[in-house]
Amino acid sequence: MVTGEDGKEEGVYYVGSEGLYVYVESEGMYVGSEGMYVGEEMYVGREGMYVGSEGMYVGSEGMYVGSEGMYVGSEGMYVGSEGMYVGSEGMYVGSEGMYVGSEGMYVGSEGMYVGSEGMYVGSEGMYVGSEGIYVGREGMYVGSEGMYVGSEVMYVGSEVMYVGSEGMYVGSEGMYVGSEGTVISK
Repeated sequence: MVTGEDGKEEGVYYVGSEGLYVYVESEGMYVGSEGMYVGEEMYVGREGMYVGSEGMYVGSEGMYVGSEGMYVGSEGMYVGSEGMYVGSEGMYVGSEGMYVGSEGMYVGSEGMYVGSEGMYVGSEGMYVGSEGIYVGREGMYVGSEGMYVGSEVMYVGSEVMYVGSEGMYVGSEGMYVGSEGTVISK
């Protein structure tokens, strides 16, 4: 125990209602029994950042800071520099709980954009169904060339038989059917 010039004890103090013993460092900051500095009301970690009641660092903005140096919101999710939550995959998460890509569009768990209708949107800007096949706004599948594919995707060999914008289908023998109902060979 150290005694100051005024005869009062220095070096050991009670801090707070918990009766925590602390001593005064040369910087004038208290150090608690856990080895963390104690500021006016909050703990201060060795890195000079405040430590909140949950034991997590608190940045200058008053937000918790996780071990990766990213802010942590009250829900325990990371918060990026733009103030949006960051999911475990490192992507922003919007208020609806869906990921938000760099273009500001929602991104589903499969990494595909989600349009305003709630359907996935592929890199070509076309909707993507649960089977991973593009879906047009009319609900018909769309092939990679942008042509419609029947709601029951038909194959002839390894080729997908498309349905044109006029709604012409492919016959059961794998032959195209023209607008007049005539069979057109492939």
